[in-house]
Amino acid sequence: MVRTIVVGFGGGVGALTRFIFLDPSTVFPYSTLLINVSGSFLITLFTYLWLERELLKGLLVTGFCGGFTTMSTFSSEVAVLFNLNIWVACLYILLSVGLGVTGAVAGEKAARLVKKRKRSSPYVS
Repeated sequence: MVRTIVVGFGGGVGALTRFIFLDPSTVFPYSTLLINVSGSFLITLFTYLWLERELLKGLLVTGFCGGFTTMSTFSSEVAVLFNLNIWVACLYILLSVGLGVTGAVAGEKAARLVKKRKRSSPYVS
């Protein structure tokens, strides 16, 4: 029950954060691209930092990042772009996938760096 509440809370905060950052006034969906790339980074970072911390992962990965990132918005925007300009739609797909994977790899590397620094710090017991 606690995990369900934690995930729900994180999801609500993530969805509100996405709502704040979305900018529907542009033809090219820059804000969705930024949200999904940063979400890919954060999901991987949080997952690697807190592998054994189930409640924290539920709050931040499943909850916040799940509410923050959005496949359905991405898919809808691709459909609209296909009707406007197929080349722009293809560019958006390539950028989203390429930068999303790059964000995930960067998140993993950042998590490894944080863990390495924690282990070598004289202040962490």
